[in-house]
Amino acid sequence: MRIMVYGFTQFCTWFVEIHPGYFIAPLRINGSGIESIFSLFKFCAAGNLSANNYGSIRGRVITGKEVVSNSNSERGYRDDRILVSGNLQQSDTSAGSRVAYSVRVVFDPFGLDGVKEFRFSYNLCQSSIGGRQGSNACTLIALLVGYRFVTSSLPQLTRSTLPSLWFEAVTFGMLQGNAIHDVLFDGQPINLDVEDAVECCGDDLHISSYEESIGYDLRLGDVSPLVATLEHRASLGKNQTAVLINNDMTVALLLWKTGECAIIDSHAHGYYGAVISCVPPGQINTIVSWLAKMVLKYFNRGLGLCTLTFVSYDCT
Repeated sequence: MRIMVYGFTQFCTWFVEIHPGYFIAPLRINGSGIESIFSLFKFCAAGNLSANNYGSIRGRVITGKEVVSNSNSERGYRDDRILVSGNLQQSDTSAGSRVAYSVRVVFDPFGLDGVKEFRFSYNLCQSSIGGRQGSNACTLIALLVGYRFVTSSLPQLTRSTLPSLWFEAVTFGMLQGNAIHDVLFDGQPINLDVEDAVECCGDDLHISSYEESIGYDLRLGDVSPLVATLEHRASLGKNQTAVLINNDMTVALLLWKTGECAIIDSHAHGYYGAVISCVPPGQINTIVSWLAKMVLKYFNRGLGLCTLTFVSYDCT
């Protein structure tokens, strides 16, 4: 901070000497560089960064940007590494090398039969995409992915490879969602619900309407009310998009008219980035169980007070 302040005052002195009659009016001075580093560490520590775990969290962040291997030890995994030909590229001009983006498919994670999980590489999550450090745009991202689901007719994830349409929908959602959040809040760590998002930028999200949010208290581990709602919605025989918010963490929930269900989580997950999880028809209970186990493993907390909001889009 001291270097920043003295550096800025010296810059002001130099500027007014070169351009007499002009002046500089600073809006604010903060330790944004330091904050960016420690906000990432704190995010990876699920908000519990301390002197005891600082070293391990720092190592996880550094390693997470380099390792593209399966770090999970659950039994019964069958992994395939899949390189997806998306249009997102990033080059290191000093080394002349291309940064690799990859997606790994995992079958039956946590021993849950029928679940298929697509894990993006660490550089493809809302907090790191495009070289960023930190993001609070998960609600905007979920809503943008929902819009692509409706307008691009994203296919069911029946294969062991991720279709390019899906790759583009998720990466575009993260890039645009972060950009909108940055413009609105100038980098401030502000979380939004659906109502906030519609009020701030509903036109940019193409939202025509949204239903009243349904609240759930899942702190005791009973997820049956949420499962019952989703099973009822799945029986309606139409494509639907919803946003599920759990303890300020938002994911997109997609239902196909044929009964398949997918959850898209744009946050970082250990050594991996964003995650897409999907199940075939009739397995709503399984994907909700997956969500509970995923949150516990990667964010060190269970499902708590949640809201589920179904959204409709203007596709004209």
